[in-house]
Amino acid sequence: MEQFEGREDVSKLLSMLAMVKEKNLINLYEHELDTVNCLKRPISKNEPFVVSFVGKFKTGKSSLINAILGMDLLPTRATTATAVVTRIFKGKEFKAWVSENGERHSVTPEYAQNVILNYQVKDIHHPAEVIFEIPIPWLGEDIELRDTPGMDDSSQEGMLEAIALNALNDTDLCVCVYDAGAMISGAEKERTWKIHKRMGGDVVYAVNCTNRLNSIERVNEVDKLCRSFFGSMDSPLVSVPGLGKYYMMCSAPKMIELDGFDDWIKNLFSEKSIMDRQKIRDTTASAQIIDKRIEISESAKSEIESLQNLRRKLCDIQEDAKKAKIKKAKEKGEKRSAKIRGIAAEAEKILINIDNLRSKIAPFASGEDWKDKYSSKTKTAVRQYFEKNFADIRKRWNLYFMAGDESFVCNVTEAANFPGSHVTSVPATSGEKWGWAGAGAGIGMLFGGPFGAAIGGAIGRAIGGSDTTTDDSVDNTMSFVRTNIIPQLKVAFESLVNKAAERARKQIVSDAENETTGYEGCITETDDLLTALKKFVIR
Repeated sequence: MEQFEGREDVSKLLSMLAMVKEKNLINLYEHELDTVNCLKRPISKNEPFVVSFVGKFKTGKSSLINAILGMDLLPTRATTATAVVTRIFKGKEFKAWVSENGERHSVTPEYAQNVILNYQVKDIHHPAEVIFEIPIPWLGEDIELRDTPGMDDSSQEGMLEAIALNALNDTDLCVCVYDAGAMISGAEKERTWKIHKRMGGDVVYAVNCTNRLNSIERVNEVDKLCRSFFGSMDSPLVSVPGLGKYYMMCSAPKMIELDGFDDWIKNLFSEKSIMDRQKIRDTTASAQIIDKRIEISESAKSEIESLQNLRRKLCDIQEDAKKAKIKKAKEKGEKRSAKIRGIAAEAEKILINIDNLRSKIAPFASGEDWKDKYSSKTKTAVRQYFEKNFADIRKRWNLYFMAGDESFVCNVTEAANFPGSHVTSVPATSGEKWGWAGAGAGIGMLFGGPFGAAIGGAIGRAIGGSDTTTDDSVDNTMSFVRTNIIPQLKVAFESLVNKAAERARKQIVSDAENETTGYEGCITETDDLLTALKKFVIR
């Protein structure tokens, strides 16, 4: 492919297209949509109702879960953050596993707790998980509690927050945990609204660590702030039963109180509340489907914009390449046209050469009744003769003249009225005349004397001095060809040469216009990608 001054490097553009293709976005988007569409499923042991606890680093998420469970299951070291997603299920006995890279290994509870505190993230899309099974009667087999890494923790380059948010992908109910002593930063408000929207409002807000507030005034101040902020959110949960509000004021680290949340969640997990849990799942699933469609739509829009810019640049380069090809073709066409016109004089000599024409015509001036057919036969012979001359021209310059071009010969000859048989008068010479007069005078002298000589001389002169006629049909036809046919052939052939020259010029330019530049395939690939991506855009 050609490079053009002033255009972005072609290889860079093609690399950009290759990168988009390598992303395999179409399959990725379809897979993500298939995954999120599966969220609308009946709750079962194999598809448990998931409650995830999320929040900033050191807001007491693990302590809150421990308080609800009534046991110190999750490590709560003050100096270390939760580094993995921890999943808790009901089991007949206390068991623990660590899952990483698609493999699950049975470990001791102590080992699992150490992983929770010290795991170093390698891949946010495939992080390690710790799994516990615990024998708690009120925790149904179709329930999963999920602890997540703390957000805003910079110890692992922000990867922990990404892991925490990814854990919400198949979560049915989210518990957002806040530190009562640090309510509520701008970034946290923005994240709260994002989670609220993503979960379809199926979020319970736990304002933890109220024991850190050193006065009732400060408690009331935080409560007022919570009522203002959380109360503005539209939630299908309406309220936490028995509390009449969207949030809890609890002190899980010291387990002073849970604001009734432990009772509420146990009631939600009971067998009689299975329909309530299913409604929550369906609401969350609908919201996540919409959220995922919007997310994919925005991603697709961004990719579409980039591809459209790429396509414009490729089209500009293609246009320049096309113009360059056509410019060269026009120059080549003009040279070819001039060359064809240059051979006209030489070709014309071949066309009008009549050296052998007489031998073709002469046989038609003899035989029985030849005069009746002489005109038509000579016309045919002349036409065939000049057609043969043009055939010789085509053999020599076959690139310039096409089959059918010889029609001009037929047009000229068929339009002409060829002469028929022809005779010409031949006058007697003076020698012939006086020779016959002398002979007549001699004869008259023998029979009539001087008087007879005079009469005989006059009679002899009259007889011997008369004009004669001769047939010159072939000469007359040749003359007709020279004076009538050849001039018309010259004019017609000149027109034919001009047409051939113009035809050759246009053909070269036309071939260049139809010739590919090498960018068509890339543009087609871009168009196919654009068409596929547009299907994911929400109008």
